Amino acid sequence: MSEWLWYAAGIDAALGGAARTAVAASDKTDDFALATWRGNAEGPAQLVNVYRATGMTLGQQAAKIHEMHAVFHYDLMLLDFGGGGQGIRDDLREPWQDDGRKKWQVRPIITVDDEQLAGVGDARLAFFSRAESRIKGNPKIGCPGVGLLLTAESMLINKAHELLRAALQRQPQDVQFPPPWGGIRGMDFSSADQMRTYSNGIAGLGDRDKAAMETELALAQLIQIGRDIEKDGITPKTDRFGFYSFASDQKKDAAYAIVMGYFAIWMLRETAKNTRKPEAKHDSPIYDTEIM
Repeated sequence: MSEWLWYAAGIDAALGGAARTAVAASDKTDDFALATWRGNAEGPAQLVNVYRATGMTLGQQAAKIHEMHAVFHYDLMLLDFGGGGQGIRDDLREPWQDDGRKKWQVRPIITVDDEQLAGVGDARLAFFSRAESRIKGNPKIGCPGVGLLLTAESMLINKAHELLRAALQRQPQDVQFPPPWGGIRGMDFSSADQMRTYSNGIAGLGDRDKAAMETELALAQLIQIGRDIEKDGITPKTDRFGFYSFASDQKKDAAYAIVMGYFAIWMLRETAKNTRKPEAKHDSPIYDTEIM
């Protein structure tokens, strides 16, 4: 049995619009971001890759998900239900993908609830939503889920933040990140948004360096996310259920892909608890071939 059992993706979709080349340098356009995590039943989960792009159409986003799935063979892809997530679902189900440069045949990516393509599609997709069968469970289709019965979406968001924060605070940490990127000589970024603007406009950077830069950008965005605060500047805002909302004064699409990706690893662990004997903990590097 493989030392590392699962690969999972957290995907923050963007509303599709103009072709990427038309808005690539925009500071206002939402980003499509996909974070890849690797983990097993115990031991630290590893962030191995981050992909982010500005101004992709829904079809281009779906094609990229298929492209990444062909590389990592994800056990679970957790897609944000809001934004462009619902639109991407339809494109992911198409047997032909087209990213604007090439067209190729694929096996449709579906959810466990998609009876129409059951047995034909690859049921690796789940939505980051409290109504998702792989989260709440669905006995009618034999899906136990992870047993989270939530009364509000804010409860799910708080749970995801709580899990990643707890993993970061453990000693030793229960997460591992790739080695720091050496960067480009002479470039000194004062903010995540400045790094994002530069990344959107850069050309000629190799795939590995681009992925390393996007990983650092995603982590920089993650640091900026905090609890939304009331006007007094002290008290955290809560909704009617008593749960926090989160905010950042900078873009945070890639950061939320990281949060959802770690939550996907947690989901796989919870699902496997009663069905798979945990393997012994091992040290494992993040391979160059995974930093794409």
